[in-house]
Amino acid sequence: SRILCAIVMDNNDNEGIRLGVDDYAKDSDIEKEPLFAWMFFYWAFILLKDQKYISLSYDYLMSFITFIPSDCKESFLKTTIPELIVKEYNTLNN
Repeated sequence: SRILCAIVMDNNDNEGIRLGVDDYAKDSDIEKEPLFAWMFFYWAFILLKDQKYISLSYDYLMSFITFIPSDCKESFLKTTIPELIVKEYNTLNN
């Protein structure tokens, strides 16, 4: 939660935040929380402007949408943040 708070509050300790985010990415329990993970890495990307975080955010977003009913997936992906993640990810990979 300290890392998330620092990300949202735009803390000036970017290197410390980056290390915390990278440590979190290595945590084996992260797979159990795809909803939190895609949002967490999105905010890390916004603050740190590191493209690896948008890729992680995209991966966890795609993992999370498997829990959404099929008839709602398209509308969910058109909401603001998921749409920005997909757009940024596609820009990086084209």
